[in-house]
Amino acid sequence: METANNDIQSTNLEKDFANATSYHGFGQFYKPQTTHYRRYFWMLLTVVATSACILQSSRIVIAAFQYPTKITSKVRYSNSSVFPAVTICNSNYLDKTKMDPDILAVVNSVFSNYNRSALDLVNLGLTPEIIAARFGQHADYGFFARAFGFKLKDIILECTYHNFNCLNSFTEVVEPNFGLCYQFNAGILQRGGNGNGGNNSSFHRQVGRGPSFGLQLVLDAEQYKYSTLDFFYRYQAGFIIAIHDQFETSSMTINEISVGVGRYTSISLHQTLIEKYLKPRWGECDDQELAFYRKYTREACKQEKESLYVMNLCKCRFKEVSESTVNYTICTTFDTITCVIPQLDLASRNYRISNSCKIACARKLFPKTISSSSIGTLAYGNILNKRLDLSTKLAYMQGLGLLPSSYTVQDYIRDNIVQLDVFFSDLAHTTVQQEQDITPEEVLSNIGGQLGLFIGVSMLTVCEIVFYIFDKMQYWPQRRNRDNRQTTPVDFEMKKSKVNNNANTIGVMGYGAET
Repeated sequence: METANNDIQSTNLEKDFANATSYHGFGQFYKPQTTHYRRYFWMLLTVVATSACILQSSRIVIAAFQYPTKITSKVRYSNSSVFPAVTICNSNYLDKTKMDPDILAVVNSVFSNYNRSALDLVNLGLTPEIIAARFGQHADYGFFARAFGFKLKDIILECTYHNFNCLNSFTEVVEPNFGLCYQFNAGILQRGGNGNGGNNSSFHRQVGRGPSFGLQLVLDAEQYKYSTLDFFYRYQAGFIIAIHDQFETSSMTINEISVGVGRYTSISLHQTLIEKYLKPRWGECDDQELAFYRKYTREACKQEKESLYVMNLCKCRFKEVSESTVNYTICTTFDTITCVIPQLDLASRNYRISNSCKIACARKLFPKTISSSSIGTLAYGNILNKRLDLSTKLAYMQGLGLLPSSYTVQDYIRDNIVQLDVFFSDLAHTTVQQEQDITPEEVLSNIGGQLGLFIGVSMLTVCEIVFYIFDKMQYWPQRRNRDNRQTTPVDFEMKKSKVNNNANTIGVMGYGAET
């Protein structure tokens, strides 16, 4: 009797749930006057709809774990823009007029045989004592660049910014593989460095559109002073230009713009601010703190790793690197010219070092439009000569034997002079952000949409199912107790006694029949 009541209550529980739940389809299972065929049809339809819901929801979850992203961009307008840093390097590393024959022989021997060992250099007569006597005990990479590079007053003949003289706005920088360079509107890159601390108000700003509001330069390549050493020689005559943010390295090998002699070159800029790139897992950016540089950029990371690689290889440290960072003694001049400079050149081509650094999460870019034309030496040459007094410089170089006596001012302009304009074409800038394409809220919303579309399930329906399972579990202990009572030892003995009594009765009946 008790078992029957439990079964009836359990059946009523299913009916009550099916009739009351908002889970679509279940109500059709126990609907009055429903035929078996219709009931089976609704069962099949509910199973198919539930399966489709599970399939679509799983696709939504899988898509979310692909970590998709989207790029949003906006154009914003302003009355002025901070002008970028402009780094200018002569195409040739060394000024041969700054090296006497002895120095030229030493440099030529070292850098023509830079892949040889120290023993080979000793056989060439280049002992550490000889090198130290010539260059000093601790001459570093920057020492050679400054000692033998082209000087600012010689190569930048004229500089105007917004029609004001700007020759005092340049800073010396030493660029790997490019030697001594000069940077306009520079900030501080390295930790502990001196210079412009980074307040945007201290940088030059462009307040109008076009070249008259930007940077205007007249440069002299002085290619008659170019060294012919293979290690430093480049085939072009002119300048290498890089335009970049004040707090980023110039990345000359990546951002270089070649400006040829005898030409006027116009570089029109637009500003793009990458405000946010995402870190893994959604993105590939990094903003780790660097030991040598104030701000993380991919090129700064690359240069730092190249420096650490070379210092570990040469077993010495650069003068600007603290002993706590690299536990080596300061590189001697012999170390610098026999190991550091050649290995820095090789490290810059090591793709493993380059690929180990990720892009920065925020940075400033300057897309460029470059146009160029020849300088009119016939008409414009006399005007330029009067303005810059090129004839005096020409006569001086002819007196030193660096230029032939037949060389004219027009020849000098054609072979050495560069006119360069760098400016913003407009003061608008584009902001770029990388964002998550699918957020956790969207995943929940999309799954909720699938539940509502296929089976009409909401969060309240989930609560209904939970309570149904809870009520259902209340009958499971009663059913287990009922099953246990059916197999107790007392019941077993009663059944056994009943069987024996039946057997005795059958035996008596049989005996009476025989009698």
